Amino acid sequence: MKKSFLQRVAGGIAKRAAKFAGIPLRDPALVAMLGRTPASSGIDVDEAKALNFSAVWCAVNLISGTVASLPINVYKRSGKGFEEVLNHPIARLLQLAPNVEMTPFIFFETLQAHMLTYGNCYAKIERDTDGNIVNLWPVMPNQIEPNYAMSFMPIMRVNRMKPFFPKTCFTCLGLASMESGAMA
Repeated sequence: MKKSFLQRVAGGIAKRAAKFAGIPLRDPALVAMLGRTPASSGIDVDEAKALNFSAVWCAVNLISGTVASLPINVYKRSGKGFEEVLNHPIARLLQLAPNVEMTPFIFFETLQAHMLTYGNCYAKIERDTDGNIVNLWPVMPNQIEPNYAMSFMPIMRVNRMKPFFPKTCFTCLGLASMESGAMA
């Protein structure tokens, strides 16, 4: 893949800075400080690179498709335990169209693929003026920047854009670290 002008400039600056600082670019401490844990082989593999291997892609595709094909039901608590709710707005949203561009299968396949490759999955909750949920939009986990500075509840930012709060974000944490949005 051809690097953009900014990627080439940033790469050149990083190489010069490391050269003058006397720190090799493959130094494990430097790599860890920048957010990645170096592999013992010395080869850096991220989620996108892993999906280029047919075995990884096939496994993620098979598992995601299988999970997405399972029925999605909404339940409420009752005196007898749990009771399925058929006419709830969330049930309709999850079973018919999570958003205007995705079928439920594609939506849940995407979230499951994010869980398998990044360890977490997120969906932005879009509400109408009355506060009803009208759309759920998947968000790439590597674009999420949680910020705990103001409270115990994280404030999410996507690509340093306008923040959104826990009430506007569906979060499913798996094996990943909430701090990085990538596999721990």
